[in-house]
Amino acid sequence: MKVTRVFTGDDDKSHFEEVDIELTPGAVGSLSDPQSVTNLIFRETGGDYDL
Repeated sequence: MKVTRVFTGDDDKSHFEEVDIELTPGAVGSLSDPQSVTNLIFRETGGDYDL
């Protein structure tokens, strides 16, 4: 999954970069590992997924 990372650089300005997040198929769709934030999980599911 491609996501846009937004961060503050050493120049105290906002920067953007495209990052690839690896997903692993699972019972509730494809999940990423937790990312370096308080807690964030990316998930991708099929169009017929029903929570």
